[in-house]
Amino acid sequence: MRKILVICFSILGIVISIDIILLKFFDIGTHQFQNYIFLYLVVHLFENELKDFPRDILSDKFVKYPMYISITLSLLAYFSIL
Repeated sequence: MRKILVICFSILGIVISIDIILLKFFDIGTHQFQNYIFLYLVVHLFENELKDFPRDILSDKFVKYPMYISITLSLLAYFSIL
């Protein structure tokens, strides 16, 4: 279960980052990554409240770094800095 969640969250972070880069630099894609960023933030903030959620998933480096990159890119894209 843990490995599947790590793979899903890391793929989600990578896909969001690539989508933001394609949208802002090459005008390819749509602006639909806000829901996924919101999902990331909700899971991260309420990690301690979720009873069945493994607590060490978000501390894995394959989940943490794509999440930070995608959140940073989405904030930069939102404020039109990119």
